[in-house]
Amino acid sequence: MLTGKRIILRAPEREDLKSFHKWQNDEEIMTLARSMPDHVKSMVSIEAEMEKDLKGEDPEVRRYMIQEKSSGKAIGWSSIRFHTWARRYHRIQRRRPTARTNFLQQPVS
Repeated sequence: MLTGKRIILRAPEREDLKSFHKWQNDEEIMTLARSMPDHVKSMVSIEAEMEKDLKGEDPEVRRYMIQEKSSGKAIGWSSIRFHTWARRYHRIQRRRPTARTNFLQQPVS
């Protein structure tokens, strides 16, 4: 849990499911959040995501509910994605030794 002056970031709970479903299917919110307002999510898919969160099955995503301190009411959500860069494709180039440089020795003067 992360606490600020006015809000608390906390782990999602099952009680947040209805609010989360409502926000995920609100056209105005989703236009601002993911630029795809026409992409709706079913309660079943959101419930499956939440179960993953509760069990800690997805190490690349961490979701937080934004809770107002004064009222204790959830007012939004946030997520952080941790990228696994090790899975990325890397191309390593080797330079060929030239007359001025030998890889096993110091540069030739």
